[in-house]
Amino acid sequence: MGQQQSTLQKKGYTIVGETKNGVIATKDGDKFFIRTIKISTNEALISEIENFGTTSHPHVMSTKNSFKDEDQNTYYVVTEYCQGQRLAEKIGEKHLSESEILSWIVEICMALRTIHEKGFLHRDLKPENIFFTEFGTLRLDGFQEIQGKYCILLFQLHI
Repeated sequence: MGQQQSTLQKKGYTIVGETKNGVIATKDGDKFFIRTIKISTNEALISEIENFGTTSHPHVMSTKNSFKDEDQNTYYVVTEYCQGQRLAEKIGEKHLSESEILSWIVEICMALRTIHEKGFLHRDLKPENIFFTEFGTLRLDGFQEIQGKYCILLFQLHI
């Protein structure tokens, strides 16, 4: 974590926690989730990340910043930090109303429509990839670690 912490500090971030998928950091009083992606030679992945990073929708996890550390061959993706639960955890609750569930379905569909209009398809839509903010707003995530490597869960269509 030493080199990673140094890189993030140079960009003004302070690490306040770690998860299996990345680190939680603060900058200027705001909290973020930062993923590190080993990029070796995967420029196509960086292009997809940067294209997806321009997506702006209330139900899509927003990318706040991304940058490359040339020395470590690492790419950092800074997203908003969702302090609430994942949809997978919410589903386990016993008292969910039909209207609440229907609202989530509509919000997921609106998020998918937005990413589809940008030419992306989500490759792993499941409750574990859907988060809630501390205020209960649903957010669809676009990244995941698969077998020790991050990949964008979205596939950009080249039409």
